[in-house]
Amino acid sequence: MRKIFIVVLHVVGFVEMKAQITPYSGAHIQYNELNKFVGTWQWTSGADTLVIKLYKQEIYMKPPANFFFEEIVGWHKYVKNGIIQETFLQYAGLPFDIGHATILGGPKSENELYGSFQDITNNKLCDLYLIMINNNQTELKWQLRNSMGIKPQGYQWSFSLPIDLTLIRQ
Repeated sequence: MRKIFIVVLHVVGFVEMKAQITPYSGAHIQYNELNKFVGTWQWTSGADTLVIKLYKQEIYMKPPANFFFEEIVGWHKYVKNGIIQETFLQYAGLPFDIGHATILGGPKSENELYGSFQDITNNKLCDLYLIMINNNQTELKWQLRNSMGIKPQGYQWSFSLPIDLTLIRQ
């Protein structure tokens, strides 16, 4: 149910962003601006490494919506002090519907993605911004933020991964 809610939020947000797109039953909504984000990206600082693998996938909204739309779906591996802290890279490339993706996002602008990131260690969804920072499409700014809204008692406000860094295309 949580996955469906996240997808609905993304679809509503991205359809609103591109106001001229009105999904109809059977529609296939495509975002060519997603292509530049696809691939393997890595950040390294000393013995710390973050690797993300991003794919463009078509996601199906079940009836009554009954349409398809493209999103960036991804998986990550985080190593701190040479020790693996989190990894879901073994699921990279599987369809989003299977449920192992840790990154889901769509276009906020031509060079920026907005989406969600699953902080596995802290068991929470975060807002994720991925911003292309050069014309060569070789550097990607990663920004994690706590999502807005009411949080349950005991909510973990910190993050288990770095929140601001620059990833390099591999």
